[in-house]
Amino acid sequence: MVRIITDSASDFEPLELQLLNVECVPMTINFGDVTYKENINLTKRMFYNLLKTHSQTPKTSQPSPECFEKIFKEAEKKGDEVVAILISSKISGTYQCGKYVSSGFKNKIYIIDSLSASAGERLLVEEAVRMRNKGYGAKEIVKHIENVKEKMRLYAVVESGDFLKKGGRLPHSAHKINNIKNIKPVIEMENGTIKLLHKSLGSQRGIQYMINQLHKAKPDLEYPFHIMYAHNHNVGVEVKKALLERGYPMSDHCLVNVGAVIGSHIGKNSCGIVYVEK
Repeated sequence: MVRIITDSASDFEPLELQLLNVECVPMTINFGDVTYKENINLTKRMFYNLLKTHSQTPKTSQPSPECFEKIFKEAEKKGDEVVAILISSKISGTYQCGKYVSSGFKNKIYIIDSLSASAGERLLVEEAVRMRNKGYGAKEIVKHIENVKEKMRLYAVVESGDFLKKGGRLPHSAHKINNIKNIKPVIEMENGTIKLLHKSLGSQRGIQYMINQLHKAKPDLEYPFHIMYAHNHNVGVEVKKALLERGYPMSDHCLVNVGAVIGSHIGKNSCGIVYVEK
Protein backbone atom coordinates (compact mmCIF):
# COMPACT_ATOMS: atom_id res chain seq x y z
CA MET A 1 0.00 0.00 0.00
CA VAL A 2 1.07 3.59 -0.67
CA ARG A 3 0.44 6.08 2.10
CA ILE A 4 -0.03 9.71 1.05
CA ILE A 5 1.13 12.24 3.63
CA THR A 6 0.84 16.02 3.66
CA ASP A 7 1.02 18.86 6.17
CA SER A 8 -1.76 21.17 7.28
CA ALA A 9 -0.53 23.99 4.99
CA SER A 10 -2.28 22.10 2.16
CA ASP A 11 -5.56 23.44 3.61
CA PHE A 12 -7.65 20.27 3.45
CA GLU A 13 -10.57 20.05 5.83
CA PRO A 14 -10.33 17.09 8.27
CA LEU A 15 -13.28 15.34 6.59
CA GLU A 16 -11.66 15.72 3.16
CA LEU A 17 -8.51 14.05 4.46
CA GLN A 18 -10.57 11.11 5.74
CA LEU A 19 -12.40 10.70 2.44
CA LEU A 20 -9.16 10.82 0.46
CA ASN A 21 -7.34 8.53 2.92
CA VAL A 22 -4.55 11.08 3.37
CA GLU A 23 -2.62 11.53 6.61
CA CYS A 24 -1.81 15.06 7.70
CA VAL A 25 1.00 16.35 9.90
CA PRO A 26 -0.21 19.41 11.86
CA MET A 27 1.78 22.63 11.80
CA THR A 28 2.02 24.94 14.78
CA ILE A 29 0.64 28.46 15.19
CA ASN A 30 1.46 30.71 18.12
CA PHE A 31 -0.60 33.68 19.26
CA GLY A 32 1.60 35.23 21.92
CA ASP A 33 2.30 32.55 24.52
CA VAL A 34 -0.51 30.25 23.38
CA THR A 35 0.37 27.40 21.00
CA TYR A 36 -2.11 25.72 18.66
CA LYS A 37 -1.85 22.77 16.28
CA GLU A 38 -3.76 23.27 13.06
CA ASN A 39 -6.76 20.94 12.64
CA ILE A 40 -6.13 19.54 16.12
CA ASN A 41 -7.17 22.37 18.42
CA LEU A 42 -7.41 25.17 15.86
CA THR A 43 -10.02 25.27 13.10
CA LYS A 44 -9.96 27.82 10.29
CA ARG A 45 -12.88 29.71 11.82
CA MET A 46 -11.14 29.86 15.20
CA PHE A 47 -7.94 31.10 13.57
CA TYR A 48 -9.57 34.02 11.76
CA ASN A 49 -11.46 35.00 14.92
CA LEU A 50 -8.14 35.07 16.79
CA LEU A 51 -6.54 37.02 13.94
CA LYS A 52 -9.27 39.64 14.25
CA THR A 53 -9.13 39.99 18.03
CA HIS A 54 -5.50 39.32 18.93
CA SER A 55 -3.06 42.22 19.08
CA GLN A 56 0.01 40.15 18.16
CA THR A 57 0.84 38.77 14.72
CA PRO A 58 0.68 34.96 14.74
CA LYS A 59 3.86 32.98 14.25
CA THR A 60 4.02 29.63 12.48
CA SER A 61 6.45 26.77 12.87
CA GLN A 62 7.09 23.38 11.30
CA PRO A 63 5.73 20.11 12.71
CA SER A 64 7.77 18.30 15.32
CA PRO A 65 9.93 15.35 14.18
CA GLU A 66 7.77 13.11 16.40
CA CYS A 67 4.76 13.78 14.16
CA PHE A 68 6.57 12.36 11.15
CA GLU A 69 8.16 9.57 13.15
CA LYS A 70 4.80 8.26 14.34
CA ILE A 71 3.45 7.95 10.79
CA PHE A 72 6.66 6.51 9.36
CA LYS A 73 6.88 3.88 12.13
CA GLU A 74 3.37 2.65 11.44
CA ALA A 75 4.07 2.52 7.69
CA GLU A 76 7.30 0.57 8.25
CA LYS A 77 5.51 -1.87 10.53
CA LYS A 78 2.91 -2.62 7.84
CA GLY A 79 5.41 -2.61 4.98
CA ASP A 80 3.81 0.40 3.31
CA GLU A 81 5.49 2.84 0.95
CA VAL A 82 5.14 6.54 1.77
CA VAL A 83 4.79 9.59 -0.44
CA ALA A 84 4.89 12.84 1.55
CA ILE A 85 4.01 16.08 -0.27
CA LEU A 86 5.00 19.06 1.84
CA ILE A 87 4.99 22.85 1.86
CA SER A 88 7.76 24.61 -0.07
CA SER A 89 11.18 24.27 1.55
CA LYS A 90 11.80 27.95 0.69
CA ILE A 91 9.21 29.13 3.20
CA SER A 92 9.20 26.39 5.85
CA GLY A 93 11.52 23.81 7.41
CA THR A 94 8.85 21.10 7.17
CA TYR A 95 10.40 19.41 4.12
CA GLN A 96 13.84 19.26 5.76
CA CYS A 97 12.30 17.86 8.94
CA GLY A 98 10.44 15.11 7.05
CA LYS A 99 13.55 14.30 5.02
CA TYR A 100 15.69 14.00 8.13
CA VAL A 101 13.23 11.75 9.97
CA SER A 102 12.68 9.52 6.91
CA SER A 103 16.40 8.66 6.75
CA GLY A 104 16.02 6.49 9.84
CA PHE A 105 13.59 4.04 8.23
CA LYS A 106 14.13 1.05 5.95
CA ASN A 107 10.90 1.14 3.95
CA LYS A 108 10.58 3.38 0.89
CA ILE A 109 9.71 6.92 1.97
CA TYR A 110 9.66 9.64 -0.68
CA ILE A 111 9.62 13.25 0.52
CA ILE A 112 8.47 15.75 -2.12
CA ASP A 113 9.11 19.47 -1.90
CA SER A 114 5.92 20.88 -3.43
CA LEU A 115 7.58 24.28 -4.00
CA SER A 116 4.09 25.55 -3.24
CA ALA A 117 1.52 25.86 -0.46
CA SER A 118 -2.21 25.87 0.20
CA ALA A 119 -4.17 24.91 -2.93
CA GLY A 120 -0.96 24.30 -4.89
CA GLU A 121 0.15 21.69 -2.41
CA ARG A 122 -3.40 20.37 -2.33
CA LEU A 123 -3.54 19.89 -6.11
CA LEU A 124 -0.41 17.73 -5.99
CA VAL A 125 -1.80 15.65 -3.11
CA GLU A 126 -5.02 15.05 -5.05
CA GLU A 127 -3.01 13.93 -8.08
CA ALA A 128 -1.05 11.50 -5.87
CA VAL A 129 -4.30 10.09 -4.48
CA ARG A 130 -5.74 9.70 -7.98
CA MET A 131 -2.71 7.70 -9.09
CA ARG A 132 -2.63 5.59 -5.93
CA ASN A 133 -6.29 4.72 -6.44
CA LYS A 134 -5.44 3.57 -9.98
CA GLY A 135 -2.89 1.17 -8.57
CA TYR A 136 0.37 3.00 -9.27
CA GLY A 137 3.33 2.48 -6.94
CA ALA A 138 5.13 5.16 -4.97
CA LYS A 139 7.98 5.59 -7.46
CA GLU A 140 5.57 6.18 -10.36
CA ILE A 141 3.52 8.61 -8.28
CA VAL A 142 6.62 10.61 -7.34
CA LYS A 143 7.74 10.86 -10.97
CA HIS A 144 4.32 12.17 -12.01
CA ILE A 145 4.10 14.69 -9.15
CA GLU A 146 7.58 16.05 -9.85
CA ASN A 147 6.50 16.60 -13.46
CA VAL A 148 3.20 18.29 -12.57
CA LYS A 149 4.72 20.65 -10.00
CA GLU A 150 7.03 22.12 -12.65
CA LYS A 151 3.97 23.25 -14.63
CA MET A 152 1.85 24.40 -11.70
CA ARG A 153 1.21 28.11 -11.18
CA LEU A 154 -0.07 29.97 -8.12
CA TYR A 155 -1.13 33.63 -8.11
CA ALA A 156 -2.71 35.58 -5.27
CA VAL A 157 -4.08 39.04 -4.58
CA VAL A 158 -3.15 39.92 -1.01
CA GLU A 159 -5.43 42.21 0.98
CA SER A 160 -2.44 43.88 2.63
CA GLY A 161 1.32 43.41 2.58
CA ASP A 162 1.44 43.89 6.36
CA PHE A 163 1.28 40.19 7.25
CA LEU A 164 3.80 39.18 4.60
CA LYS A 165 6.12 41.95 5.73
CA LYS A 166 5.89 41.08 9.42
CA GLY A 167 6.38 37.41 8.65
CA GLY A 168 9.42 38.12 6.48
CA ARG A 169 7.68 36.72 3.37
CA LEU A 170 7.27 39.96 1.40
CA PRO A 171 9.98 40.74 -1.15
CA HIS A 172 12.06 43.82 -0.31
CA SER A 173 10.85 45.50 -3.49
CA ALA A 174 7.32 45.53 -2.07
CA HIS A 175 7.96 46.91 1.40
CA LYS A 176 6.77 50.42 0.51
CA ILE A 177 3.42 49.54 -1.02
CA ASN A 178 1.57 49.59 2.31
CA ASN A 179 1.87 53.36 2.42
CA ILE A 180 -0.20 53.75 -0.75
CA LYS A 181 -3.97 53.62 -0.27
CA ASN A 182 -5.84 50.68 -1.81
CA ILE A 183 -2.77 49.19 -3.50
CA LYS A 184 -2.99 45.38 -3.45
CA PRO A 185 0.09 43.22 -4.03
CA VAL A 186 -0.34 40.49 -6.64
CA ILE A 187 2.12 37.73 -5.83
CA GLU A 188 3.13 34.41 -7.34
CA MET A 189 4.98 31.34 -6.14
CA GLU A 190 8.08 31.05 -8.31
CA ASN A 191 10.38 28.11 -7.66
CA GLY A 192 8.99 27.85 -4.14
CA THR A 193 9.43 31.48 -3.11
CA ILE A 194 7.02 34.42 -3.00
CA LYS A 195 7.58 36.98 -5.72
CA LEU A 196 5.87 40.35 -6.12
CA LEU A 197 4.35 40.28 -9.60
CA HIS A 198 2.21 43.40 -9.78
CA LYS A 199 0.80 46.27 -7.72
CA SER A 200 -2.89 46.64 -8.38
CA LEU A 201 -5.22 49.54 -7.58
CA GLY A 202 -7.91 47.62 -5.72
CA SER A 203 -8.80 43.94 -5.45
CA GLN A 204 -11.01 43.88 -8.57
CA ARG A 205 -8.14 44.91 -10.82
CA GLY A 206 -5.87 42.47 -9.01
CA ILE A 207 -8.27 39.62 -9.75
CA GLN A 208 -8.45 40.60 -13.42
CA TYR A 209 -4.67 40.75 -13.58
CA MET A 210 -4.42 37.19 -12.18
CA ILE A 211 -6.96 35.91 -14.67
CA ASN A 212 -5.18 37.64 -17.56
CA GLN A 213 -1.95 35.91 -16.52
CA LEU A 214 -3.78 32.58 -16.51
CA HIS A 215 -5.41 33.27 -19.88
CA LYS A 216 -2.06 34.06 -21.52
CA ALA A 217 -0.53 30.86 -20.14
CA LYS A 218 -3.05 28.42 -21.71
CA PRO A 219 -3.89 26.17 -18.76
CA ASP A 220 -4.07 22.40 -19.13
CA LEU A 221 -7.75 21.60 -18.71
CA GLU A 222 -6.97 17.99 -17.75
CA TYR A 223 -6.12 19.36 -14.32
CA PRO A 224 -8.53 21.19 -12.01
CA PHE A 225 -8.50 24.86 -11.13
CA HIS A 226 -8.37 25.71 -7.44
CA ILE A 227 -9.48 29.07 -6.12
CA MET A 228 -8.17 30.17 -2.75
CA TYR A 229 -9.93 32.58 -0.42
CA ALA A 230 -8.84 33.68 3.03
CA HIS A 231 -11.96 33.49 5.21
CA ASN A 232 -14.06 35.71 2.91
CA HIS A 233 -16.01 33.17 0.86
CA ASN A 234 -17.57 35.90 -1.30
CA VAL A 235 -14.17 36.83 -2.73
CA GLY A 236 -13.62 33.22 -3.78
CA VAL A 237 -17.03 33.16 -5.45
CA GLU A 238 -16.15 36.38 -7.26
CA VAL A 239 -12.97 34.84 -8.70
CA LYS A 240 -14.88 31.70 -9.71
CA LYS A 241 -17.51 33.80 -11.50
CA ALA A 242 -14.82 35.74 -13.38
CA LEU A 243 -13.21 32.50 -14.56
CA LEU A 244 -16.56 31.05 -15.64
CA GLU A 245 -17.20 34.20 -17.68
CA ARG A 246 -13.92 33.52 -19.51
CA GLY A 247 -15.18 30.02 -20.34
CA TYR A 248 -13.05 28.00 -17.93
CA PRO A 249 -14.62 24.87 -16.37
CA MET A 250 -15.06 25.11 -12.61
CA SER A 251 -15.87 22.16 -10.36
CA ASP A 252 -18.23 22.38 -7.40
CA HIS A 253 -15.25 21.81 -5.10
CA CYS A 254 -12.82 24.35 -6.56
CA LEU A 255 -12.99 26.79 -3.63
CA VAL A 256 -10.33 26.34 -0.95
CA ASN A 257 -10.47 28.23 2.34
CA VAL A 258 -6.91 29.20 3.28
CA GLY A 259 -5.97 27.95 6.74
CA ALA A 260 -3.86 29.23 9.60
CA VAL A 261 -0.35 28.62 8.22
CA ILE A 262 -0.79 30.62 5.03
CA GLY A 263 -3.46 32.90 6.52
CA SER A 264 -0.89 34.05 9.08
CA HIS A 265 1.15 35.53 6.21
CA ILE A 266 -1.58 36.98 3.99
CA GLY A 267 -4.43 37.92 6.36
CA LYS A 268 -8.11 37.61 5.47
CA ASN A 269 -9.84 38.83 2.29
CA SER A 270 -6.97 37.63 0.11
CA CYS A 271 -7.64 35.31 -2.85
CA GLY A 272 -5.72 33.30 -5.41
CA ILE A 273 -5.71 30.85 -8.31
CA VAL A 274 -3.83 27.58 -8.81
CA TYR A 275 -3.68 25.74 -12.14
CA VAL A 276 -1.39 23.65 -14.33
CA GLU A 277 0.02 25.00 -17.59
CA LYS A 278 0.14 22.98 -20.79
